[in-house]
Amino acid sequence: MTTFTCQSFALQPFGPNHPHPAIAIEGQVFRRGTVLTMTYLVSGTLNDLSLPPVSPQPQRRDQLWETTCFEFFWA
Repeated sequence: MTTFTCQSFALQPFGPNHPHPAIAIEGQVFRRGTVLTMTYLVSGTLNDLSLPPVSPQPQRRDQLWETTCFEFFWA
């Protein structure tokens, strides 16, 4: 029998120098056997999001945490 578990989360802005936008990111992590799945929902004033243009040739980048607003670490 496969065990199914679900954990909800809500991300929080990090650091005192970052304003808290009218945006919320929340979601769930599901585990079924050896498979992990994450779903998330971004809601709020989406015009406040700064999205870069889609790159025709995506590349791996180091230190994205310095400029991105969203990271998710599995532990």
